[in-house]
Amino acid sequence: MNQRFVQLTSENCKYLLNLIDEMDSETSYTERQRAYTVPKLKRILEDPSATKLAFQDVEYLLDLIEDDDLEESVEEKENARASLLDIQSLQQSRFDEMKNIEQQREARRSRRNPSKSLQEHFAHTRPQEI
Repeated sequence: MNQRFVQLTSENCKYLLNLIDEMDSETSYTERQRAYTVPKLKRILEDPSATKLAFQDVEYLLDLIEDDDLEESVEEKENARASLLDIQSLQQSRFDEMKNIEQQREARRSRRNPSKSLQEHFAHTRPQEI
């Protein structure tokens, strides 16, 4: 995937905000996540470049879309879902890239000081009892 940024459309935001309002506004276990996600969706609706969705926001919204079983909203649902899956893919790519960079940095550090790397490795092991 060559994309570096995926933007929710205003229609996506309206659909998601409506879905939250109709389906999830009183669900207690998602209350905290809603407190983060709803303001972001409102800011994106006003200014698409105002903020980005975090990994947890995307997970929450995808779960919510999955629970939407109204036939009338199929097209809106699929458009929003496709955008969120693209965002999730980019987030995962970025996470993998950062993980790879950290592994390369660790390898670079261990080449400079191999004994420290071995000490750290063996610090997590215990001698076997005979």
